[in-house]
Amino acid sequence: MSPPLPPTGHGSFPGKIASEAVLDALFHEAPHGLLLADADGRLVTVNQRASTITGHAADFLIGRTLSELAVPEDQTEGPLRFDSLPVGGTIESGWYLRHRDGRLIPILGQVRRLADGHLLVTWREPAPTAAGRSADLQQELERMRFLSENLADGMVYQINSGRDGRSRDFTYLSPAVRRFHHLTVEEVLLDPSRLYSQVAPEFRALVAEREAQATAAWTPVDVEVVVELPTGERRWRRFVSAPRRQPDGCIVWDGIELDITPRKLAEEESGKQRAELLAVQHLARISSYRLDLATDAVSWSPEFFEIVERHPDSFPHTSAAFLEFVHPDDRERLRQAIAAAATGAPPDRVEYRVLTPDGRVKHIASNGRVEFAADGRTPVGLTGYSQDISDLVRAEVERDRLRAQLAQARKLESVGRLAGGVAHDFNNMLAVILGRVELLLQQVGPDSPHARNIGQIQAAAQRSADLTRQLLAFARRQTVSPKVLSLNAAIEAMVEMIRRLIGEEVELVWIPGPDLWPVRFDPAQLHQVLTNLCVNARDAIAGVGRVVIRTGNLTLDRGFCEGQLGFSPGDYVLLSVSDDGQGMDEETLEHVFEPFFTTKEIHRGTGLGLPTVFGIVQQNDGQITVSSRPGEGSCFRVFLPRVKGQPDEVEATTREAPPPGRGEVVLVVEDEPSVLDLTRAMLESLGYRVVAARTPGEALAVVAARESPFHLLLTDVVMPERNGRELEEQIRAICPDLKVLFMSGYTADIIAHRGVLDEGRQFIQKPFSLHTLAVRVRTALEQPHAQRPASGYLPPRAPAEKRSDTVTPSRRSDQ
Repeated sequence: MSPPLPPTGHGSFPGKIASEAVLDALFHEAPHGLLLADADGRLVTVNQRASTITGHAADFLIGRTLSELAVPEDQTEGPLRFDSLPVGGTIESGWYLRHRDGRLIPILGQVRRLADGHLLVTWREPAPTAAGRSADLQQELERMRFLSENLADGMVYQINSGRDGRSRDFTYLSPAVRRFHHLTVEEVLLDPSRLYSQVAPEFRALVAEREAQATAAWTPVDVEVVVELPTGERRWRRFVSAPRRQPDGCIVWDGIELDITPRKLAEEESGKQRAELLAVQHLARISSYRLDLATDAVSWSPEFFEIVERHPDSFPHTSAAFLEFVHPDDRERLRQAIAAAATGAPPDRVEYRVLTPDGRVKHIASNGRVEFAADGRTPVGLTGYSQDISDLVRAEVERDRLRAQLAQARKLESVGRLAGGVAHDFNNMLAVILGRVELLLQQVGPDSPHARNIGQIQAAAQRSADLTRQLLAFARRQTVSPKVLSLNAAIEAMVEMIRRLIGEEVELVWIPGPDLWPVRFDPAQLHQVLTNLCVNARDAIAGVGRVVIRTGNLTLDRGFCEGQLGFSPGDYVLLSVSDDGQGMDEETLEHVFEPFFTTKEIHRGTGLGLPTVFGIVQQNDGQITVSSRPGEGSCFRVFLPRVKGQPDEVEATTREAPPPGRGEVVLVVEDEPSVLDLTRAMLESLGYRVVAARTPGEALAVVAARESPFHLLLTDVVMPERNGRELEEQIRAICPDLKVLFMSGYTADIIAHRGVLDEGRQFIQKPFSLHTLAVRVRTALEQPHAQRPASGYLPPRAPAEKRSDTVTPSRRSDQ
């Protein structure tokens, strides 16, 4: 409502109306636009008709000048100005008003200056003429045509179905019919069936049914169908039309056809995604739920009943009923979580266990959010998810187990590094002690009063050497030479020795399996494994007992291997050693293969026996398991992979006289002077001629300068300047037929991978005895050449200055 018209201050109205209220009513109800402006032409009051003409509210008009709202009909006159209009003066002319929608509206404008200087403005709309009405109608028709023809996704139509509603004659079609149906307007007007026939057959009955319902109730029809275009393309369309009856009784349908294919495709894609989501939810074993806090009623998705393995009709759908099959130890915690959510507190993820009808335990994780009433404060429900995490929990348990095994492996690696570092220098020292003791015993004879003391020194040094070998074996760094073995034959040769070792009070039972498959194993290490396992079994027996050694063939399937780390499906030979001793508890079983772990009394065990077995078995690509219970004895099972081929001949273990040398020339390369001197002395005592070198460089110089051939290179593996393998390659470039025997207390994977000798390598482990050295040197010398020329020595060369057979460097390189 505009503010009241201020009093004019003079009797300018008929009858001198004195009442301002009546004057105000006449002003605002006038059929023409009336406006009151100040002396500058700025509006202070307008009536309702003025607002209607311009489309603007009174609040918008008040405060604006007349020149802002109107322009003269003659644009050359410039903006409207009334400053020269005297009191009582009147101006009347044609104007164009600026409508709110941007149109210019023609009016007749009159401005009169009142006594107080205000301007009274009158707007009169010119009476429409017949031509004007026709133009307006034409403009309206044009607007309707524009709208119908430019609908982006729609086609407008009108159908006359006759008095009985059965006809299908189009009375109007927008040009979009070409875009929608690939038909022209004329083609459809002449033959409506060309359009109707495009409705897919499976939808025609639906269209007829909906039209009948709409006609009966005189309500619009809204139906979605598929149309088949002449190109073969299928599109989704929505037809919306309303029936009306004309004065002549005919039923007319006014409608619009919309292309909803993009929406349908989006819905289809959304449906696929929802189906995929439900499938993933099913695969992930995730169920959704809603708890009504007022009634305690719970609605679950179908996955929930699969998770808890209960039929939906087998229990009331309430949280109280659900809590009954939650694990008793978790029930109260879950009940408190639900109670906290009922107070509006944000719920936390909670993990708990449920019991299946057959007593199995499943692990569940649940989380959700609180629903509030319209006030935003009152909790009314709890919605969320529950997921079966049993596999995850099992995986976490397995992960912890693997972590423990990894820690064990790292511990093994640390011990291996320690053993490798100690073995090289320590074995060098032991080699000197044992070698010198052996030579000394030969010199003094068994009847010497010093023989007993020398023998004790030898025994102590041998125990030290055995300890080093155990460390290397546990760390899988003992140098081995595996062979294809018949496990039965190899064990058969050891049984009597083991029977004497474990004593008469313990019965040893040997049960060989029939038709045993061959395996690849180092014979010396097999002796270590069997001896350690049998001694361990004997120590577990208090008094009289029984130890059983058994072999057999075994095929492991994938199901077994999935639960055993390191196992692969395939054929294995099983070696088991069981006893009827005191057994072990679970805590002891967890540490049984750890180095230096022992349950024996002090001085009765080093804690390296079973770790040594563990390292040896794994170094030979096998696996070992143990099962035991307190009071029920123990059983160690060694799984060795089956190999193809026939068993190799194993060297006889009987001790014979060391084979003597035949005057062959041996080049000995050793960076430790004491070991070098000892080795030379031992070889010379066996009948060999020896040339000694303390560095690889000196050895190469000797080979290059010597005219007569060397028969054997006996070299240490770990040396300064270059290792034994590199030295071998360089010397073979000069003497291709030279035989090579490596010696070391620790090979450092230079000639062996994980301690397993490369094919064709000859090796002797420090410390070694005179007998062992004699056998190894003889074996290396008699080894046939492997694809080498018959002669590979240097051609004759100019005589060189005579050199000593022993090269003594001025100083020794640091290691």
